[in-house]
Amino acid sequence: MNEKYISDTIKKIREDSKLTQKQFADKYYVTPQAVSKWENGSSYPDMDKIISISKILNCTCLLYTSPSPRD
Repeated sequence: MNEKYISDTIKKIREDSKLTQKQFADKYYVTPQAVSKWENGSSYPDMDKIISISKILNCTCLLYTSPSPRD
């Protein structure tokens, strides 16, 4: 998994949506601190959050960064 890509993609998605970290957090039922950690690479969203973000934004870009069952 390319962690930098995930962090950069989450930040880009949020900024392209013109959302603050708090607004993004509220939309996906997480804390603004979680969004900050995702964007700076100190932690990553669970698979259910990746799927939720991808579905709502009609974006599969995050799904392809997730580890396969073989990883």
